[in-house]
Amino acid sequence: MSKQKTFALEIEELQEAIEDAYQVALSSAAAEAFGGSYAISQLAPMVDRTVIIDQAMALILGDGK
Repeated sequence: MSKQKTFALEIEELQEAIEDAYQVALSSAAAEAFGGSYAISQLAPMVDRTVIIDQAMALILGDGK
């Protein structure tokens, strides 16, 4: 029988981790999208940061559909 370790984050920690991941993803997207022709400052207004983070939270917490 295997013992599983579980890890829990407080909601605030989870939110912060998702926001950090968003920044990393945005940076990667800026480097890769359209051959790197967009800077982060140009790409950021093209996506709704709040919606993406809210959807990620909902999916992780089981509130997403």
